Amino acid sequence: MANHGSREVFLLDRTGGLVRTIGGEGEGPGEFEMVRFARSFRGDSILAWDSLIRRGSVFGPGGEHVRTIRAPEEAFGHRPVDVTAVFPDGTLLAYSPSRADRLARGFYANHLLTLSPDGEPLSEIAELPAGACASAESCHIGWFGAFAAQAPGVSDVYHGYPAERYEIARYGRDGRLKALIRREWTPIPITDATIQSYERYVLDNDPDASEEAIRRAVERQDVPPHMPAFAMEMAVDAARNLWVREYETAAPVFHSYRNIPEMRSGDTSPWSVFDDGGGWLGVVRLPSRLRVTQIGEDFVLGVHTDDLGIETVRTYALDRG
Repeated sequence: MANHGSREVFLLDRTGGLVRTIGGEGEGPGEFEMVRFARSFRGDSILAWDSLIRRGSVFGPGGEHVRTIRAPEEAFGHRPVDVTAVFPDGTLLAYSPSRADRLARGFYANHLLTLSPDGEPLSEIAELPAGACASAESCHIGWFGAFAAQAPGVSDVYHGYPAERYEIARYGRDGRLKALIRREWTPIPITDATIQSYERYVLDNDPDASEEAIRRAVERQDVPPHMPAFAMEMAVDAARNLWVREYETAAPVFHSYRNIPEMRSGDTSPWSVFDDGGGWLGVVRLPSRLRVTQIGEDFVLGVHTDDLGIETVRTYALDRG
């Protein structure tokens, strides 16, 4: 599990206990400037990706650095490259920012692509929306804008942009659109009370915030009429089912990754589960402060954030009935 704050990777056992720590801040072999992704790789090795210097570090089962994978500069120029998943055959799922005009489209986009296990570009899946611009004048991140969610399957990629509809696209690694998953959705309106709850939350939780700064932040946003169709979290479990986090209410909780408030729904949040064919199976409730990293046959693994912003790794038993 990657810790981008300490620039380290934690190796954990099945119960979430720490086995060892690898990496650390730096530019030397096996060190990181910004690490947000770490997964099992080929054989019993581990891959951790540094998006700032566009390279992956491969470690052995004992935590020793084995080799370095680099994204070729001739393919990406100076654009950052983020790896977000590893397919079973070692192919990497990655994205790189699009250079298209953000304001003209109202959102910023990423090129979703695959890399070989050695970092060489293989194919571009698609250019896909990543997040909504906060206003017609600026494409900074707003409080209420939609963020894309995506998750890799065994050989496919799921991508959803929940700005206007509940729809998730399933792409093959060759870029072919294979299916669309849709569900009926009742929009949650954004009211003056919603905005005020966010303002109060920021004032209470950000020591550097002021009423004037918050007022300016709200004025810089074109507030949409409703919340997105679903949240920016999605996962494919060991049984190939797709899990999508839903919204219920407009209660903000600080999202440390995006550095903005994020809507959560009390102690638990609903996740819709779809089977491999796109059929809706039902809803599972998970702790609302849990950022899910893996769903196995009988467990859910994630990072829990408490009221003080302290993160702990937790494992929950999963009963499939």
